[in-house]
Amino acid sequence: MDKSVSIIIPSWNGEHLLERNLPFLFKALQKTAIPNEVVVVDDGSRDNTAQFVRNNHPKIKLIKLKLNQGFAHACNIGALESRNSIIYLLNSDVQVKENFLEPVVEHFEKDDVFAVSSREIAVDGSCGDCHFLNWIKFKFGIFWNYYKEIKDPFLELPAAVFAVSGGYSAFDREKFIALNGFDEMYKPFYWEDVDICYRAWKQGWKSLYEPRSTVYHFSKGTIGRRYNRIYIKSIHWRNRFLFTWKNLKDKDLLLRHFLFLPPSIIVAPFLGHTFFSIGFLFALRYLKDVGRKRKEETKDSFSDAQVLNLFRKKDGKF
Repeated sequence: MDKSVSIIIPSWNGEHLLERNLPFLFKALQKTAIPNEVVVVDDGSRDNTAQFVRNNHPKIKLIKLKLNQGFAHACNIGALESRNSIIYLLNSDVQVKENFLEPVVEHFEKDDVFAVSSREIAVDGSCGDCHFLNWIKFKFGIFWNYYKEIKDPFLELPAAVFAVSGGYSAFDREKFIALNGFDEMYKPFYWEDVDICYRAWKQGWKSLYEPRSTVYHFSKGTIGRRYNRIYIKSIHWRNRFLFTWKNLKDKDLLLRHFLFLPPSIIVAPFLGHTFFSIGFLFALRYLKDVGRKRKEETKDSFSDAQVLNLFRKKDGKF
């Protein structure tokens, strides 16, 4: 596989973030032999993002969208407009370290690799020897996506993960486009990266975590400023329901979901989980979209149960 890389940065009103973080990116790129391009997708910004890029980084390929259509759409446009075989999606609030690119790119020598995540390091430097692997389980009739904390054993080893972050990960561009990119139903954010990685696993394509590639993530650099906490948590739960309804096909798992659903919705508010029920109500508005997408999905090579069984292992070595 050709190892050229397109680094795609979706940005919404992120001029200040690009100004802070692009110098670190270009410093890293100056020291790599990997052919590359940088693509900034200005997602309908109201600040001077486009002008800043044109004036200060004329070599960047700038794609300016007239309207803000969300993270997934901006990434999809960037993937379609990029020219290289590997795309590295990079949030504007992420600061890369030197040599972040080489360790992730080497994994694409294998045909069954779909995506490779860099290692996110806390800005305050805490938990310097910790690694957080994205994992999945199906409990109480719904998917639970979470991070397993692993220490030293994975310091020098790549590990299989359920999903990679759309904010600092590389993807096989051809496979990404074959899966129709991120599903924009999850707009404005959350679960689009989990969704595409799950669809990839069901095709037999792996996602990996590469600890030698490191980045600093100033989390919620955009989301936290634009949306309030109630809305963010409600969208999180809405998208968990949409993910379950769209992707779950095994009949026994579907039965478990619908058996647990009514009592969970009723009881959740009394247990302090109001967002669970709010998210469910939000998700109901998308039932027609879910039905259409279930019909459009390509034939899977692996079932839900087979993929979930992979993540019952404890070490990530598969």
